[in-house]
Amino acid sequence: MEPSPTPLAPGFTSPYAAPLGTARRYGVTEPELPIEVGEEERRLHNDARRFARLLVSEIKLYNEPKVREGRNNGDLYDRLREDIDRSRQMYDKRVAPPVAARHDYFHQELVNTLAEGDPAKLGASYPGASAL
Repeated sequence: MEPSPTPLAPGFTSPYAAPLGTARRYGVTEPELPIEVGEEERRLHNDARRFARLLVSEIKLYNEPKVREGRNNGDLYDRLREDIDRSRQMYDKRVAPPVAARHDYFHQELVNTLAEGDPAKLGASYPGASAL
């Protein structure tokens, strides 16, 4: 029997009831979110952040030479466009629209993990964050 979706706002129930990981490790707390959210939304935002981290980590792991070259030349997106776009599609399909509208965790991970905190390393052709 599946748990019922948690209401995020009056009149809105999430079809994204299957959490990314229901088992939480004892004594491990999630780092603070970059935005303020209610307790009901916190789990969905943490799940989105973890999923983004997983997707970007896989891009980095399987494309180490391209990542190195892209960082040095400031054109990560051009070199990894196919992988980044495919991962973006997976992220967009999996993350609840109200969460995606509040913060783009995928973009944040691309900047932090691939571009070492420097968005310019993604290159001029990178479309940028999708959240408002």
